[in-house]
Amino acid sequence: MTEKDSDGTEYSVVYCSECSGEIRRIKTAEPVSQLKNTSYLNTEIAQIGDDIRITGGAEGGSGSYSYAFYFKRSTNSKWNKMGTEFGTAKYAVLVPKAAACYDLKAVVKDSTGATSEVVYHATVSESLPLTNISTINTGTSVSVNKTITIAGRTVGGTKPCTFEFYFKRSVNSKWNKLSYGNDKKTYAKFTPTSAASYDLKCVATDADGTVSVKTYTITAS
Repeated sequence: MTEKDSDGTEYSVVYCSECSGEIRRIKTAEPVSQLKNTSYLNTEIAQIGDDIRITGGAEGGSGSYSYAFYFKRSTNSKWNKMGTEFGTAKYAVLVPKAAACYDLKAVVKDSTGATSEVVYHATVSESLPLTNISTINTGTSVSVNKTITIAGRTVGGTKPCTFEFYFKRSVNSKWNKLSYGNDKKTYAKFTPTSAASYDLKCVATDADGTVSVKTYTITAS
């Protein structure tokens, strides 16, 4: 259970019965951190038909997390559910059908029922130039033999888009093509096998032949 200190900080508390039968309170050393919503949006600009993805994330709180996602036009007050509230989904996707400003909301709930929410805003236009917003599932530093996923994503341009993925050691000039990780050819995986600096690249090409490139540099140790 938790109790609050004189400054309002919450602490984990356990009660124990000692030989004398006396009940004493033992305050644990680490305070219980408050639930923090770290959900994020893949883009804040898009064109009609693009995928706007809101992905759930959380820190602190207690136990496991579940999420609920909502959207609305910014000019409206009513929120619309995106899938099942507090189900198993870790993300939701909005495909806008009109040029407008949209609000997207993620609510996280921990196992005690505590909740935290965050709201993002996205502006949707009739058309935008092709922009590569591909992502990797790690920071700039990784462990040797840790598999990295690079996922192709774009906003704007003329759909559909195709993706190609490459890697090289940063000290080299030649790029090596990565195999696709799925049948839709939208992501690839790379595993650094030795300590070094590596570059990863995603090349996106839309239906008109427009190309947009995004690169990452990671250090494996």
